[in-house]
Amino acid sequence: MTEIHLEERPWILSKLGPPSRLPRFRFQDPDLLLWGHEGMGDADRERMFPNCKPFVMPYPLLESYDRSHRQGNVPVIRMENERLRCLFYPTLGGRLASLFDKQRERELLFDNPVFQPANLGIRNAWFSGGAEWNTPVYGHNAHTCSPVFVATVPTPRGPLLRIYDFNRTTETVWQVDVLLPDDGARLFVHPCVRNPSSLDVDLFWWTNVAVRVDEDLRVLAPATYGIGHTVDHHIRRIEYPRFADFDGSYPGRHPDSRSVFLKHPRAPRPYMVAIDAEGAGLGHVSTRELHGRKLFTWGRTAGARRWLDFLSLPGRGDYVEIQAGLTPTQMQTVPLAAGGSIEWTECFEPFAIDPSLGHDADYQAACRAVERRLADDVPERTLDELDAFLRAQKDAKPNEVLSRGAAWGALQEELTGHAVSPGLRFDAPAGKEERAWAELVREGRFSDATLKAEPISWQVTDAWTERLTRSSRSQGATWLHHLHLGMAHLERERFDPGRAELETSLALRPSAAAHRCLALLFERDEHPHDAAEQYRRAWPLADGDADLAVEITRFLSSSGNEQELAAFLDGLPAGVRERERIQLALAQLGLAKGDTTSVRDILKRSFVTIAEGETVLSDLWFGVHLVEAEAREGEALTPAEQMLVKRKYPVPPLLDFRVRSEVGELGSRQGE
Repeated sequence: MTEIHLEERPWILSKLGPPSRLPRFRFQDPDLLLWGHEGMGDADRERMFPNCKPFVMPYPLLESYDRSHRQGNVPVIRMENERLRCLFYPTLGGRLASLFDKQRERELLFDNPVFQPANLGIRNAWFSGGAEWNTPVYGHNAHTCSPVFVATVPTPRGPLLRIYDFNRTTETVWQVDVLLPDDGARLFVHPCVRNPSSLDVDLFWWTNVAVRVDEDLRVLAPATYGIGHTVDHHIRRIEYPRFADFDGSYPGRHPDSRSVFLKHPRAPRPYMVAIDAEGAGLGHVSTRELHGRKLFTWGRTAGARRWLDFLSLPGRGDYVEIQAGLTPTQMQTVPLAAGGSIEWTECFEPFAIDPSLGHDADYQAACRAVERRLADDVPERTLDELDAFLRAQKDAKPNEVLSRGAAWGALQEELTGHAVSPGLRFDAPAGKEERAWAELVREGRFSDATLKAEPISWQVTDAWTERLTRSSRSQGATWLHHLHLGMAHLERERFDPGRAELETSLALRPSAAAHRCLALLFERDEHPHDAAEQYRRAWPLADGDADLAVEITRFLSSSGNEQELAAFLDGLPAGVRERERIQLALAQLGLAKGDTTSVRDILKRSFVTIAEGETVLSDLWFGVHLVEAEAREGEALTPAEQMLVKRKYPVPPLLDFRVRSEVGELGSRQGE
């Protein structure tokens, strides 16, 4: 019989840290415009959005994690029968962490031995491994590093595990129903996304599955060509699987980080398998709603090796991702009408095929062999029948809630007066982040205690803005009402009314949040002196907020005011000064003064929040050697001499986060 238990699992853990109190507005991020489109047909471009920048609000960023790697325990939900053992992380987005084939004694996923956040997600923090549910907007799920709801649901075919939560950005709800039949070696997953609001939304969904990789791993899926997507958001049609000098269906042989969407104009049923040299591995097949397929690999550069080690443990983090989505690429969405829903079924299974067939040099012949194998393992009629059964269960009431997320779903139901989904229980109590909004919903006003404190969370949707407006009429418009209304305007890029609300808020009560947002507006309008003045007013009110200190440091660095930057950094408390982005600013100041000793000292530390493709560490490394070389020569180096210095002093592995070779196409993790 299938068993479901809530347990704890030993794990090596780095500290995630508290969420930032600084709202991240969409206007703060640069446009990430798609370009290229060479060779792409109309179907490949349908509903493709032009701008790939993330929309974070109203979620806070998670950027205070470390690299402590301490021994600890993490909650897991174990779902197990005689053939498979599945482990889910309820406090980390409900991710499927492990899928263990008990018959072959083989792990089918990349089960990361460490929890190590890195700057790769929509809210910054993201970790590698397992199978994750990425929805409803471009980027990784906002709940990737947050608790979600997990419940059991009794059905005629055994217990379902239901993973679900409410998304505050789109006001949609997502659920993943998981069925492990008593006597089978197939794991069935049934996602459903609902839109309970009165507005249509654009929906994004990709299931990302991490598997271990070596040079012999082969990934097979229907494909007669590919669509390549680079980290600078160039998208174009490419040949697949043949690249210049290797077979691209072997991801461990790619020289550079690469993202390829696999395309077949007359595709059979959607599937993707990853097999080793012996033809064994993981099979993933879905109903036709989930028709997109993608292969992601980090490649074999020194920087890629660094990323794989950094996200895990040295020599134990090698993985690639096989991914499945609702659209041909991740730069597209599907419409989700008001009151509507979208659902489908996926199947994970231990897969095995004769290696001579699975590794046939003829890619299409190998795919045909895989399709014959899948037709026996998971017949299409069987998957359709399971899909119909799971559709009938999606509104069944949970039996027991094993783990709870935040109270935002419950507050949304109180705000709107109706349940967001009949089969979901949002019964978490309001915590400190939700408390002010619970007051607003239940009492129509902010309490005196809330009005005395700086806000720590935000709401910017129409429903919440309307409730704020109603409250301001009944309670009287306090500084906090004006502040929150100003935030909502800024997120919608209505800058003039947003500025007016912020100024009114400040006239009623000074706050770090309002001064900081005015600084952002002045910086946007290219008035750096006014922005600096607003930051000077914000900092004494911020109670030593390290995230604000990092932002002020970034602003002063970009504005070129080295004297004021140095004075600000000198006045910071020791604990805040140790934040790595502040240390990097100190290194850049030291390099500008020719103090290479201080830069070398800073570069000895472990850096955690470097983003994919970011070269700040390698730039500082090369900068040190170029400055010292010019000091020895007594004159500026020519470009050719600079290149010789760089070749003589290659970037140490611990500082190398680059993901491309000297000549090579760059691939993107962001948005996968």
